Amino acid sequence: MKKKISVILLLLIILYLSIGVWFHIQENRYWNLCREERLKRGEFVEPEVYPVIGVLFDVSYWPVYMLANKYNFGSIFGRKCNVIPDTIGD
Repeated sequence: MKKKISVILLLLIILYLSIGVWFHIQENRYWNLCREERLKRGEFVEPEVYPVIGVLFDVSYWPVYMLANKYNFGSIFGRKCNVIPDTIGD
């Protein structure tokens, strides 16, 4: 019985982490497309400082990021290029 529970738990962990890796790859793809678009427009594009930490956070907290993206942007992947930048002097 313990072995059966541990196998099921291991499968759930593998599923959770594989969805997190998939989410990171997709989110990174959208982020790179947005980064290229901003560079073409001549905007400042911040560099990715710690990519390993970004992967760890994306893989660990993907449900939170998906819900936040859905709430803020209307899709599970954040379309960061659709965000209107803050205006100075308002």
